[in-house]
Amino acid sequence: MWGYFSFMTKSAIHWIFYSSDMGRSVVLDEIRKMNLGIEEMNTLEQTLRSIASGISPWHSAKHLEREIWEARIRFPHRQIRVLYSIETAWFINLALFAAVKKVQKVPRQWINLALKRRKDWLHRMNDHG
Repeated sequence: MWGYFSFMTKSAIHWIFYSSDMGRSVVLDEIRKMNLGIEEMNTLEQTLRSIASGISPWHSAKHLEREIWEARIRFPHRQIRVLYSIETAWFINLALFAAVKKVQKVPRQWINLALKRRKDWLHRMNDHG
């Protein structure tokens, strides 16, 4: 229901992709709409693994504000961003939003949406354990 990604890291940190309360895989849908090729998907997976295991290059992850972090995935002709939170109580990185990078600074509406989705996810987790 929570959109588990298909891998774990050696550190046992999972990536979970935010899903709506109706079970729609919102963030995975955002990634699918990017029409990533096989090599791009491999780069995405490798970057997320390295972030979860704590061995990512300094430029792959950046704290934005409050609980929101940014994963930066670079391809030859474009970059994507995955906004996420680190949920230590559940040993997960919660992917909250994904989009193609078009401007230097992360748009405020992306951060607000990520915060809103995190709040919703936490509310549902606390209600259903």
